[in-house]
Amino acid sequence: MYYIYWNKKHLLILRKLSKNQNLNGIWIATVKAHHESLKKDVPGLRQFLLDNGKTHDSDWQLLQEQDDKFETDAITICGFICHGDPRIGKLTEKSILL
Repeated sequence: MYYIYWNKKHLLILRKLSKNQNLNGIWIATVKAHHESLKKDVPGLRQFLLDNGKTHDSDWQLLQEQDDKFETDAITICGFICHGDPRIGKLTEKSILL
């Protein structure tokens, strides 16, 4: 897993592991208040689906690597980040120390 920070904000986690492959892809740091508007712009975003079939209610959103539009959606998210979209990124204790 690779953690991506920019401007003291935690933005993304890139995940590719053999365990829990349904969680592989790009994890997007956001807050629940932005989920609906982000999903309108990037319909492939979803909550985390756990092994037991239940969704994990989290601020984070996931672009699954096996999704047909993964690359297109990833480029869209990167464009939002480049343009300073306030819906993406969270200050964390670790990012404040950077």
